[in-house]
Amino acid sequence: MSFTVGTEGSLRDREKKKITTEQQIAPQILAAVEKTAPKDVYRIEENQFNIFVQDEIRLSDQHTLTAGLRIETVDHKATAGDSSTVEQSGTTLNPSLHYKYQMFPTTVFRLSAARTVRRPKFDDLVPFRETKNGTLTQPDVIGNPKLKPETSIGVEAGIEQSWGNHTGAFGLNAFYRWIDDKIENEINLNPENNRYEQSPRNVGNGKVYGLRLDLQTRTPFLGLPNLTLFGNISFLGSEVKDKISGEIRRFREQPAYVANLGFDYTIPEWGMNFGLTYNILPGFENSQLKDGKNEVTKLITKNPVPSLVLDMLRILLTYPHWLAAAVVSTIIVAALEPSLSWMGKKVVDDLKQGGTDIRADS
Repeated sequence: MSFTVGTEGSLRDREKKKITTEQQIAPQILAAVEKTAPKDVYRIEENQFNIFVQDEIRLSDQHTLTAGLRIETVDHKATAGDSSTVEQSGTTLNPSLHYKYQMFPTTVFRLSAARTVRRPKFDDLVPFRETKNGTLTQPDVIGNPKLKPETSIGVEAGIEQSWGNHTGAFGLNAFYRWIDDKIENEINLNPENNRYEQSPRNVGNGKVYGLRLDLQTRTPFLGLPNLTLFGNISFLGSEVKDKISGEIRRFREQPAYVANLGFDYTIPEWGMNFGLTYNILPGFENSQLKDGKNEVTKLITKNPVPSLVLDMLRILLTYPHWLAAAVVSTIIVAALEPSLSWMGKKVVDDLKQGGTDIRADS
């Protein structure tokens, strides 16, 4: 049994003051005009204190149970450029339970349940108003200091299989989360001023689920034991009831899948590593009620996999010095590593044969 107790805290003070000016220089020079947006000037203070406890219980050589509880207390204050201020505070309890089953020496099964909190972005909490046309296509943009954090209860199960003395691993994970107070950007008509406004809002309760595949392996079979190749893909689904249309829809701006490919190369002699990761993000579909009709907007990304090669080449050509340095350093280390090892061993052997004491006595 292993019992752990800990605390952590943070004091954050974020201030943003982005001044924008616009000046006409043709056909004649005019005086500069300030165009600072209301969202570009604000201050946010956030104090957070957390306590967590964790107890790991070893049921047997193969079965381990870990229970935990995290208590988060947050107090924050948002001040807009016009000095209007809003304060929020609260405490949340986030329990978790994790189960691990070592099925075989190279096979692990995991099952977990946890409550988590996703807090709003600082910018969304600022009580500002950016006046535009106030129409459906160009609504006013406002902050929402009453925005509540998203909370979720999730269940996840997965299995991991390793091979080659743990040089490679394959993982399969499935998850399901029930989400309360989902945060999304919405456009609504304000009946008080008869203007359309866009702001982040808690649109209701929903759920998200998915399947994730992971694969990584080192490549000693290629003569490159320090090179690791990895990739993963997640298939995502979600449901939330739209407050306006009443329809069950996906979360806005959520793709059907997300994938990552990359490599990592380690140079232990220099204590450094370098790598490259490529993200594949397909298009998504948004559904929104406009003028009494359900309007569907699609963002389509074509041929994401072939573009991987083009984007990787573009990155390498954009930073040729980095590429050259990485290649040269790799070649030098690979070429000199056997020689340096042999030279070091020969020096030590010669010293021993000559009767020299090579111990470091203090």
